[in-house]
Amino acid sequence: MGIPDKVASLINSEVERRVHEELCAMVVKVSTLYQVPLKIVRKDLLGADRCMGVKKNGILCMHRAVTDGYCLKHIHDPRPIEPINKHREGVKYAPPVVMRVENQFRDLSTIM
Repeated sequence: MGIPDKVASLINSEVERRVHEELCAMVVKVSTLYQVPLKIVRKDLLGADRCMGVKKNGILCMHRAVTDGYCLKHIHDPRPIEPINKHREGVKYAPPVVMRVENQFRDLSTIM
């Protein structure tokens, strides 16, 4: 591996780190804005290559995932719950009501 390859590898890793930091900031915003637990938002928005753990100070962990989506520091953290399935068996929902307008234009004399 020559110097150009090492420089390219270094640049790629720095770009990947910065993109991941921006995505983590977006995850925190979505979590606070919509009041969804941070671990669930992270699980849904970020890939499985980074740790899904949250540090004690509330900052998302930046380490690479090793086992089951967690790094070695957060491997024993409680896992996020699965989203609740709102479509239960036996419960039927009414179809949405669609209003159909047949004639969108009206004569001026009918309006007055």
